[in-house]
Amino acid sequence: RLRSLKFAMPDVATGTVVDYRVRVVSPVGVSTQPFLATMFFRSFEPEALVRFSVTAPKDYPLAQAERLMPPGAAPRREDLAGGRVRLTWESRSVPSFKPENDQPPYPMMAPHVLVAGAADWAGVAAAAAAEIGPRLDAGPEVKALAERLTRGKTTDAAKVEALYDWAARRSKYESIPMDSYSYAPKSPADILQAKEGNDLDKPFFLFVLLREAGFKPQFAYMQYKGDTPFEASVPSLGQFSGAAILLDLGGRRLFLVPTGDTRRWDEIPARYQGAHGLVVYGPDRGKTFENPLLDAARESERD
Repeated sequence: RLRSLKFAMPDVATGTVVDYRVRVVSPVGVSTQPFLATMFFRSFEPEALVRFSVTAPKDYPLAQAERLMPPGAAPRREDLAGGRVRLTWESRSVPSFKPENDQPPYPMMAPHVLVAGAADWAGVAAAAAAEIGPRLDAGPEVKALAERLTRGKTTDAAKVEALYDWAARRSKYESIPMDSYSYAPKSPADILQAKEGNDLDKPFFLFVLLREAGFKPQFAYMQYKGDTPFEASVPSLGQFSGAAILLDLGGRRLFLVPTGDTRRWDEIPARYQGAHGLVVYGPDRGKTFENPLLDAARESERD
């Protein structure tokens, strides 16, 4: 990636051009570290040149999407030595955002390009499920915890609430993003021992607890509402920032996200309301969906 910035700096000659390059070498795994490259073509400084290049083996299919890009910014394709291909996008004389003049918020509405391996969502979900499957063995301590938490509860809702409350309140939330660690969760035993987890591990632990208690939950990767807009044509787990559990109970579908300790078990965090997700484990595996907003009538009744 190459950006050339032109802006005023104290005690520096007018018209100074600052160039910097960022090289990112990405693996092609679609589960633990999925390949997704995103480049924004506008920022809070004017830029003389923004260039974004992706190099891959010639036989490695790429999915790409351009959003809000200026005319003439279509990718240039080069065949390289060693059986490689390079795609390059360029934009010149890029103006800055000016939030004070009601410009669109950065980066959600900035011109941008996304590139990923050209799988489909079913393939992405299958690869994620292959990583999750071996981690579903709860182990004796987690099994005992699920039995103890649901003992004496006479309704399914009471059982789910007890399991949710433990996962949400008895384990610490760590804000470690998946792209800095892994898109595959830790084992339930490791999560229980650490009594902490991020936006992937805490929901996964509740998912395992629910299975041990006899429920049939589904596991989904979720996008934050404030992330770059979801792009259905670029299948990659890299578009997601966390996870949630889908559970059909009493004639309605619940979205369980036990990351905070102040919400009721059947409330949806604000950052997931209206956000997109992908089911990776359960009957709907491979299906993308948009999370509904909270029911206003139910919320007013609670208030």
